[in-house]
Amino acid sequence: MKKILIILYSLISQLLLGQNSPNVHIEGKLAPYDKEIKSIKFQKQGLRSHLTIDPDIEIPLSNKGEFKADVFIEKPSFYDLKDLWWGHTMLIQPGDTIKVTLQEIKKSEAEKNAAMFTYKMKAQSKKLGDIVIFDEYIDKVGFATKINLQKDSPEIFKKRCEDNVIIGLSILEKYDKIQKVSALFKEWFPQYLNARYTLSMCEALYKISKNKIPQNYFERLQILSFNDPVIATICDQYMTAASVKNWYVFNNFDIKNPYGNLKGIFDGSRKNYTGIIKDRLMGWNLEDFADKKSPDFEECYQIFLKECQNQTIKNSVIKKVKATQKNNVVKSGKVPTFKDFISKTQVEDFAGKSFYLSEILSDTTITLLDFGASWCGPCKEQQPLVEDLEKLYKGMVQFIYLSTDTDEIKWRNSVKDKSPEKLKSQFVISEFTSSPINQYFDINLIPRYILISKKRGIVLNAQLPLPSLSEDFENIIQKNIPLR
Repeated sequence: MKKILIILYSLISQLLLGQNSPNVHIEGKLAPYDKEIKSIKFQKQGLRSHLTIDPDIEIPLSNKGEFKADVFIEKPSFYDLKDLWWGHTMLIQPGDTIKVTLQEIKKSEAEKNAAMFTYKMKAQSKKLGDIVIFDEYIDKVGFATKINLQKDSPEIFKKRCEDNVIIGLSILEKYDKIQKVSALFKEWFPQYLNARYTLSMCEALYKISKNKIPQNYFERLQILSFNDPVIATICDQYMTAASVKNWYVFNNFDIKNPYGNLKGIFDGSRKNYTGIIKDRLMGWNLEDFADKKSPDFEECYQIFLKECQNQTIKNSVIKKVKATQKNNVVKSGKVPTFKDFISKTQVEDFAGKSFYLSEILSDTTITLLDFGASWCGPCKEQQPLVEDLEKLYKGMVQFIYLSTDTDEIKWRNSVKDKSPEKLKSQFVISEFTSSPINQYFDINLIPRYILISKKRGIVLNAQLPLPSLSEDFENIIQKNIPLR
C-alpha cells in the first residue's frame, strides 16, 4: 500500500510540475538598442479575474538589445507587445514559436503613419497572420474611428465604420488564403472588429442625442452580441464594447445627465449578459456610480452582492465602494472650494513618493492636467500630440500627466522607459475612484484634459477637446496663457 501511495505521489508531482512547463518560444531584437530599456513586455488582454497566475510575459534584453525566452501561457489570448508607445497586438497560443524584430521609425515617418507607431514590427511565425494582421489593419485605418460633427452625418460616419470592418476582414482573408492564420485567429479577429465597430458607433451617441439619429443607424448594433466569456477573457475591446452597448444602445443615454440612470444601466447588465461578463459589468456600474449619490445605488449594490459569482470581482468592488463611503472631503459645514479638493487629493510619483496634488501644481504658469491610464488606447493615441504641445509651450504651460490606474505596477511599467526629465511630470492618483479630484470633476471618460490657473485657484476649462482637434485645443490654451 505504501509503495502504491509513493507511486501516486510521484505521478501527481510530475503532473503538477509539468503544468507550468514552457509552451511558447519567443525571441527577437530591438533595433537600434536603447540601453535605458531593460526588458520587453507582452501584456495579456481581456479579463483576468479567473486566472491563477500572472499572465503577462516580461523578457530581459541582452546588452545587444536581443531577447529570447521559453515561457508558459495558461490559455491562448491576444497580447500587446509593448514598444514604448503604441505596442503591437497579436495572438499567442501554446505551441507558438515567434520571432520579432522591432525597428525604430524615424519621427517624420512616424508622424505620416496613421497609427504613429514608434517601432515597426517584422515577424516570423508559422501562422504569421496571427502576429502581423493587427499592425496591418491599424496601419490602414488608425487606432480609432472618430466622428467629426462638422463634417460627418450619422449616415456617413456609419458607412466609414462599416468600411473599416470590411478592410479588416479583407486583410484576414488575404492571410487565410496563404494558410498563414490559425483557426482561433479566424474566429476571434472578427469579434475584435465588431467590438471596435460598436465602440466607434457609440461614440457618436455620446455627442448626439439618440432621438436625432435615424433608426437604421442602430440596425447592426442591435444584432451584435458581446456575451461570450471566452472572447471577454482574451480581448480588451470586447468587454468595453459590452459595457458601451449597455449604456448607449440598451439604454437611452442622456448627454446632459449621464449619471441619471443607474437602475436602467445596472438592470441592462443583469438582463443582457451572463457569467463573468455580467459580474464585471455590474461591478463597473457600481464603481462608476459609487460617488454619484444615486437614489438607486444601495438597492443595486445589494443585488450585486447576492448575484455576483466571481469572488475576485466582488472583493474589488466591495473595496472600492467602502473606500468611497469612507472618503469624506467635507469635514465642516462650509462648501468646499477647488483648492480644498486638490489639497486632499494624493498622488504618487514614479519613485513612490507621495504628494498632495496642490503641491505639484505651478505657481507661475497655467497647468494642463492630462488624465489617462496605461490600458487606455485613446489616451495613447493623443499622447504624442500632447507632448508636442508641451515642447511648444515650454515655460508657458505646465503639463502634468495623471494616471487613473488602480494597478500601480502596470502604471510604473507603462512609464518606466521615459526619460528622467519626463518622469518628473508623471503621477498616479491614489485610490482614484474615491479621490477628491474625481469627485470634483466626475472623470467618467479618459483621456480628459483640464486647464488650471496659476496658484491653483481657478479651473479655466474643465473639459478641453481632444488634442487631435489641434486648432480647438490650442486656441483654448493660447487664450488662457495671458492668465498665467
